[in-house]
This record gives sequence, C-alpha cells and structure tokens, in this order.
Amino acid sequence: MNLKTSMENDIATFLSLEEFASAYKVEIFGVTATISAVLDEDSEQKPAVSPDDGLVFITHKFYVRESDLPKQPQRGKQITVDGQRYLVTDIAREGGMLVLMLEVYDG
Repeated sequence: MNLKTSMENDIATFLSLEEFASAYKVEIFGVTATISAVLDEDSEQKPAVSPDDGLVFITHKFYVRESDLPKQPQRGKQITVDGQRYLVTDIAREGGMLVLMLEVYDG
C-alpha cells in the first residue's frame, strides 16, 4: 500500500459514520446536501466577548471531504450546518481534507 492509498483509507475511517463522523445537513450559497463530517469545538480557541454588542463567539473546526460539499465555501461567507449559521473565518487543507474554521454567535 502506498502513502496516497493509506491517507485515503485514514480519511475514509475518520469520516465514517460508524467511527468519528456524523451526518450533517450543509447549505452553502443556497445549495443543500447531507454529508459525513466532523464538527469539533476548537479547544485551542477561547470564546471572546465583543465589546460592542456583548456576543460570545464560539469557534469550531468542520472537517469534510471537499468533494462532498455542495459548493465551494468562501472565507468571510456564511454556511449553515444542521440549521445553525456559521461564518467561515478560514479554510485549510489538512491531511487530505478540507478544514473550515467557523464562528457562531451564541448570545
């Protein structure tokens, strides 16, 4: 088995509904799909309070297979995951997956 096959197997395991992932209904730019993904509250980021309006921002990471998304997400735009709206603050590629850094207003 080569490295590429090994990484693809690891991603398949990580995004398996029987292992780590859950099914999420995702809407991007009005297009909806149900995908297998991992939504993780980012423990490295601390919630912050906005001095202007007192809202608390909770930061999440959303791990997905790029080809599973209904549209390409864009930094600074909103997506909806299971009815909750998030702002995409950053997009990265890690270990063969797309990782969306998301903020939600909880206040």
